Amino acid sequence: MRKTYPLNYTVNSKPGFPLVLALGFQHLLVISGALVFVYVLVASIGGTITDASRMIATSMSVMGIATILQALRKGPVGSGYLCPQHAGPAFLGTLIATAKLGGLPLLFGMTVFSGVCEGIFSRFIKRLQILFPPQVIGTILILMAIQLIPIGLKNVFTATGPDLFSCTRGTIVGVFSLGVMLILSIWGGRFLKTLSLLFGIATGLILALLLGVFDNGRFQSAVSLPLFDPRVFHLSRLSFDSSLIIPFILIAIISSIKTTAGIAACQRINSEGRGQFDMKNIGKGILACSSGNILAGLSGGMLMTVSSTNIGVEIATGAAARIIAFTLGGLLILLSFFPKLSGFLFLIPAPVIGACVIFGACYLVVTGIRMLSFDRHRLAKAFIIGLPLAVAVFCETSPSLLKNAHPWLQPLLSSSLAIGSCLSIFLSCFFFIAWRKTAFIKLNPEKDSSEKVFSFLEKNCRQWGVGNEMITHAAGAVSEILEYAPYTDTTHSEISVEAVYKDPSLEINISFFGSVIRFPPKNEKPALHPPESRQFMEIAPHIISKMADHATCVNERGQCHIILRYER
Repeated sequence: MRKTYPLNYTVNSKPGFPLVLALGFQHLLVISGALVFVYVLVASIGGTITDASRMIATSMSVMGIATILQALRKGPVGSGYLCPQHAGPAFLGTLIATAKLGGLPLLFGMTVFSGVCEGIFSRFIKRLQILFPPQVIGTILILMAIQLIPIGLKNVFTATGPDLFSCTRGTIVGVFSLGVMLILSIWGGRFLKTLSLLFGIATGLILALLLGVFDNGRFQSAVSLPLFDPRVFHLSRLSFDSSLIIPFILIAIISSIKTTAGIAACQRINSEGRGQFDMKNIGKGILACSSGNILAGLSGGMLMTVSSTNIGVEIATGAAARIIAFTLGGLLILLSFFPKLSGFLFLIPAPVIGACVIFGACYLVVTGIRMLSFDRHRLAKAFIIGLPLAVAVFCETSPSLLKNAHPWLQPLLSSSLAIGSCLSIFLSCFFFIAWRKTAFIKLNPEKDSSEKVFSFLEKNCRQWGVGNEMITHAAGAVSEILEYAPYTDTTHSEISVEAVYKDPSLEINISFFGSVIRFPPKNEKPALHPPESRQFMEIAPHIISKMADHATCVNERGQCHIILRYER
């Protein structure tokens, strides 16, 4: 299967310990930039530096635990991918308003409520697969980048003069750092590409030190923090306000959508699946995010979501090994007990952080574009993709026009990602009715041949825009079943075949009276020397299983129902 994006280390790879430690530290430097929003949240309600330090430590620890939970491959929780969590700016406006209304106890209580809602949503995500075709996921990934790029640009172009684009020391540092990242990721060897972001940050720090860009105030704050503080976890006081139910349900839904897109991107870059995504795996990933938010609320941390920047860095560096997530999680938990050490992470200049954000956002755009497949129904897909992107750009360029919206709608309208994602999903559902096509035929195993099967599928599937390879595989599988059915059907009844096209997948539903056909796994080989009388019975299920992406068979009241699914 062709890789969507070339990786040096896929999800199951195990690089050497020094490299894994360096990659984990690289992600730590990126994710630490988001912790400043915890300080902004505490400062907005008049909290002290000590209050902010404790909340940052708790948030770091919970981020580490949630990242590890997300990387778990077995069990009910975790997608098994490197998909870091962070306390980002996505819902900062709503969180500040909540804290001002009822203090930190209300914020923590509503964070727990949002986490519970997210967990409930994860149980239904598999049934909502229709909402997340590749063009919607691709659009959401681009929307993530649209939300990140202005943040990155504002950090890079931190001009002190009247002109935003005046050539300042900070701008030089940011542009130089970004240039090093891009050069190493494109023209560097495997080692340099994998650690391109780390080298970019290092050169940016050296240049910032030479040009005097460091913030002395932040340095003094970091020095004043204690070296060790074991009081990371504590049971926080919780309160609840029914007037905030709708805003935090919206936060849970939007956060789940963002997680869905992030894990779907991880599935694609690791070349696991095509067409539709593994929604059961995504559901486990959303449950990991839910667990993290519940823990954050109970222990006094900030609400968190999937880190879009880290996913972009993962794609850019070609390092998506699961073991990196455990390393990153361990580093976050360890540093949370050492406030002085974690405080030095805040010394990274804003232009360098901005360069990291832009670097990751660019690769998110590339991955999103590669998911957007234009074939038939171009006009409908143009609306599903183009309209949300246009609305997102409008939200980023004219945020003041949406500030007067009802408080319940603030989580939706205050984020270009939120409103664009919801619009893309709505349009996809609206056009789904036009995309669903069906055709039906009855076949007689004693009279009809494989030519009739191929003619039926070719005539209908070509009108729907299905490719030749998919038509050939579907026709071959149905022909095998046409020959196989008489071996299990003593009544010699007709076989019902229904072809259903749901862009981008083709589903073949076959029914006849007979026993269940066991479809073996694709890697299972048929018996070497079966009895001559059972040779066809042994080999046919293997052939059918290999021709379809997914093959299932059930028996209801003596009738055999087979479902063959083909993904684009």
